[in-house]
Amino acid sequence: MSHRLLVSAPAALITSERMRPLAEHVLRYLAKKDIPAAVVKIDEKIFADGEYYPRISESIRNMTVYLFFSPDYPNPTEGIGRLGILLNALNHASPDQVKCILPYIPYFRQDRKAEPRTPISAQFVAKIIQMYPTMTRNLITMDMHAEQVQGFFDIPTENLYGRKILAEYLRKKFKGQYDQIVIVAPDVNSAKRAQDFAQSIDLSIPYCIVDKRRPRANHSEVVSFVGGDVKGLCAIAVDDMIDTGGTMIGACNELRRRGASSFIACATHGVFSAKSEDSIPSTEERLRQHEIRVITTNSIPRSPEYVEANQSWLTILPINDMIAEAVAADCLYGGSISVLNKK
Repeated sequence: MSHRLLVSAPAALITSERMRPLAEHVLRYLAKKDIPAAVVKIDEKIFADGEYYPRISESIRNMTVYLFFSPDYPNPTEGIGRLGILLNALNHASPDQVKCILPYIPYFRQDRKAEPRTPISAQFVAKIIQMYPTMTRNLITMDMHAEQVQGFFDIPTENLYGRKILAEYLRKKFKGQYDQIVIVAPDVNSAKRAQDFAQSIDLSIPYCIVDKRRPRANHSEVVSFVGGDVKGLCAIAVDDMIDTGGTMIGACNELRRRGASSFIACATHGVFSAKSEDSIPSTEERLRQHEIRVITTNSIPRSPEYVEANQSWLTILPINDMIAEAVAADCLYGGSISVLNKK
């Protein structure tokens, strides 16, 4: 029995300029599957007073829309605001349904009240994404900081594991040398992720845990270590994201103190938020200074100029095929997105 298309009209892949390369890759993949689709550009303007003004360049009435957007840009707060305005524009354009493709979503670390009288910002962002429940039907994202955040959504939420892309890369890189590496959880909260990551590469690979504490925001310090002898091994730390780099640098220093021969930091989302100010180095500069090799994905788009300038220490792996498979599966009756996490 052949699959029938879920969409009666060609799917519209609506994309901001920053996400256009990903959307065009998905378009080519859908064409190979004989799924009708077209890329529709968002004409974006920023007025003199800073107001954001998006316009959908073509009619999308009664169409299934896949929205490709990067809500971290130009910064998380403004990016989320732009996303809300864009969803309002879509709502007034009368599509049949909208499916959000947001590989990285900021604010998902704020998933609980850490202190009295503070927001649960992840919940607020979830409400923005699904503010038009009759239009927005589901969300496809990657490696949520905590999978429990899915509980903030009333729409189906697909959390793809970008770390599978990282594991596949390392499986090929270290094939036949698995006894030379150890997987590291850079904090206690990453322990299960590190265990799964090690096993997805090879069942023989050990893992260890570097515990930390945060005396203040964006600062961490190592307080304990759980694991075996790492002397002479390549330590590979895995997390969902690298932000200021403090967690990875702390883990790197501890593992090198214990005799690790080298250190690789892996994360789905390369946020790299710290910028150079006077004597304070940027995240990129700190990682380079500590001779940390970083492997991440393009869940947060980077310019060709950025990639070239940082290629000595940074490897960026594409999520394009995984996202394309997810969209194709969503376009078909009987298609499964969750199976992508089980490959």
